[in-house]
Parts: sequence; structure tokens; C-alpha cells
Amino acid sequence: MMIFNNQKNNKRFRRIVVKLKRKCVNSLLKLGEHRSPTFLCHHEAEKLHQKYPIRDHYKYDIDSKKERAAKRFCNLSRFFHLTGVKNVVEVGAGDGRLAYLFAQNGFISHIIDIEDWRDDDVKRAKNISFNRIDPMEKYGRPANTTDLVISYNSFEHVADPTLALQEMIRITRPGGYIHLEFGPLYNSPWGLHAYRTYHAPYPQFLLDKPVLQQFVVKNGIYDLGAYRQNFQYINKWALDDYRRLVSALENRVRVIKFRPKIMTDELWVIFRYLKCFWGYNLSFDELVTASLTITLQVK
Repeated sequence: MMIFNNQKNNKRFRRIVVKLKRKCVNSLLKLGEHRSPTFLCHHEAEKLHQKYPIRDHYKYDIDSKKERAAKRFCNLSRFFHLTGVKNVVEVGAGDGRLAYLFAQNGFISHIIDIEDWRDDDVKRAKNISFNRIDPMEKYGRPANTTDLVISYNSFEHVADPTLALQEMIRITRPGGYIHLEFGPLYNSPWGLHAYRTYHAPYPQFLLDKPVLQQFVVKNGIYDLGAYRQNFQYINKWALDDYRRLVSALENRVRVIKFRPKIMTDELWVIFRYLKCFWGYNLSFDELVTASLTITLQVK
């Protein structure tokens, strides 16, 4: 009982702390809502860059990809129980390992993506179909035929999330599910997806284009397991944009989960370089919401 009460007290204390931080940050941001932001000079940016080690938590070796797919499959199995699920579509599947795991477990598995990024053994699998997304965000799948649509860490890269979600709803049968997990969101600490180029958080606000380009020249752009010419496309949608999107579709879906995951470890950067965050109509929740989990049931 004591442990249980302590856990409850700790949760209550954390909620109070977050509430106080929210009030403080929002008050400071409001001071500069009509002012133009400033940027760090290269010298100051370099000092901040040196304070942070390279973030390398998202790995692309085959073992890491298989482990990631297995965890996602287990989580989906626990949440949905996969009862009555036969047809599964993964949108933005990347290496395709999760769709491959579904196929290995007897599901009819489909992959939809803008490019064919699948691992070679996934490409060779005969029980997985692949559809390329066309420029109008059409998925090339029949309507009302999918039991479960899933997407991981791709929705923040979609040019038109409204069209994309409408298309997911179109291909999902009534009673079927759509499950999205994605991030980091653009306004969050690592939202530029540039953490191997510039190690410190919030480069999208701290650095202007010339200074960021100096770090690109020095460190390159490494993402998706390879060096690239450009950063991945980010749609720059804010947390409130996703809230409005889901709310606008409530006549077509039942919202089972809309869960932001917050990251407050880097708030000190906002306090230290506050003027870099002025003028963007930002808020505490926008700046600390690292990722989103959205689960919908089609009506």
C-alpha cells in the first residue's frame, strides 16, 4: 500500500511540476509573441553543439530493425488482440520488416510507400504486396478492405496529412482500425531530424540557414542508415494541427487514443536562448511534445 501511495504521489507531483513549467514557459513565450526571433552565431552554436554527444539510439543494422519490428508486433498484438484482423496495410513501411513479420504470422500483408525501401529478403517475399503512393496521395487499394492500417515514424514526413488520413479511412472497413505512431514532431527538441548533423536540440529555432549549412558541410547528413544530400522532408505540422485534423474527422472515426509523449529534458535550452523561440506562436506543449500515438476506429 505504501509503494502504491508513493507511486500515486510521485505521479501527482510530476503533474504539478509539468503544470508549473507549462505556465512559466508560456508566459515567457508570450513576452515575445510580436517580436522577431534571433539566431545563434556560429561560435555560440558550436559551443552548444559540443555539449551533446551524438544521438545514435535509432539504429539501422539488421538486428536492430528486426528487434524494432518484433516490439511493434507484440505491442499491436496486446492492444488489438488481432482478433478478426486479416488484411494489414503498413503505410511508410521503410525496410518493411513489420509487414514481413505480419506475413510470417499468417496475415495478408501490404506495404504502401513513396519509394521501395524494403530489405532484400522482404522484397523477395511472395506474400507481401507493394503499392507506391501516387502524387495525389492515393494508395492504390480498394475501399473498405483493410482491417488494420499501421504507420510508424512516417506521418511527420507526409506532405498532406489530411489527404493521407482520409485515404487510410477510405481503405479501412467499417469497424477496422488505424494506428499511427510518429515523431519527433517539428517543434519538438529533435524535430528537424538533424541530430547527427547538429547534436544539440532545437536547431530549427536556434540556427539560421547559413549556420546550419556550416554544420552540414562539417558533419554531413546521415539518416535512414546512409549519408544523404538533404535532410528528410518534414511537413512542419504543429501538435494543434494534428488535433484539428482528428477532430474534423470524428464523424467518420471513433478516437480511441490521442496520446502525446512529452520530453522536458531540454527546457533549459528554451530558458537560455529564449529570444530564439519568439515570434513563432509557440507554446510549452508544442515545444515538448516529442511524438504522437493516434488510434482510430472507422465508423
